[in-house]
Amino acid sequence: MDATAATALRQLEAGAVLILLDVPFGTEVGLDYNVWNIGPKFRGVRTVTPGVHFLFHAVSAGGGGRQTGPRSGQFFEVVAGDVIVRRFNPLSEDLEPAPEVEDALRESREGLLEFANGLAPYPFDKGLRSWLSLTTRVSGTLVSKLSPPCGRICSVLPPSATAPMEEDMAPATGDDTGEGDHTMRLTRIPKRCLPEGVAGPDITRWSIDRSPALELVLGHMAHETDLLGELQFVYIAFLLGQVYDAFEHWKSIVALICNCEQALRKRPNLFIEFIGILHFQLKETPDDYFTDLETKSNTVIGALRTLFSNVHTTPGINSELRTHTHDLEKLLRERFGWNDEEEDGEDAPVVVSIEE
Repeated sequence: MDATAATALRQLEAGAVLILLDVPFGTEVGLDYNVWNIGPKFRGVRTVTPGVHFLFHAVSAGGGGRQTGPRSGQFFEVVAGDVIVRRFNPLSEDLEPAPEVEDALRESREGLLEFANGLAPYPFDKGLRSWLSLTTRVSGTLVSKLSPPCGRICSVLPPSATAPMEEDMAPATGDDTGEGDHTMRLTRIPKRCLPEGVAGPDITRWSIDRSPALELVLGHMAHETDLLGELQFVYIAFLLGQVYDAFEHWKSIVALICNCEQALRKRPNLFIEFIGILHFQLKETPDDYFTDLETKSNTVIGALRTLFSNVHTTPGINSELRTHTHDLEKLLRERFGWNDEEEDGEDAPVVVSIEE
């Protein structure tokens, strides 16, 4: 190997390399916050930073035109010097693993030089810091746990696939709740969970304060921050993968955490980090997404009002938690014209009958 080739190889090995084979011209390919429209020379991305990434694509609907079909995405984790290869399958229109090529390139690193001229550098100045902030609790282990068995997250599911739904009084097992190879394996979120032996007026209290339901969910996780990782996972699946069911699950987790009063005192660090994550997600969310959220879903709007009220009125709340809450309220007012006054109707507390 001459000096020029050796230098080129060292540059390729500065980070991970993602190689894409047989991708049709005009296909939209994205990696994290970066999107490319495939031309004849594009072969992938080099200098990919270590950690978790999200690769997605959509095939051109018009033979190289601007319109594209449904998105398909997949999370993957890399270390420095790693080589990831995906080959386009024209039958499934998916980017599938090509282990034989990966093995060959790992055994003979000089083979990477064949692809060097077609590899785009990872754009460090276009969203890397935002991507890292967006995935603070998303690990390779969590990705393996939550991703569909097939490994691909599709914006349009096959008819046989069903998504997990929020269930009234259902146990949160943390197990696979999906039916089908393409369904994300998300944690089941109960609408409410009454403590054992509760009766009388306490039924109303624990139907409003969802702390028991939160404890039930966290009890089936290795660490409380796994729920925050799941919140980030489904946010990415919705924002970049265009999976609406992921948005529904995101709303379920937000509503669960926001509607807790007792847990505010028990788990202040969870709420501090949750508010920080939610602050960043809403900051990154396009304006029209939040407008859609505000007009179509009083669930999240009401939940946020409940969270703010609980933080401001509950005695003994952590001062750092109050500060983070104030910052989130400020963002909502300044960017989205948030009206933080309580409203009647669907956002008002619901009194539950003792006979239920």
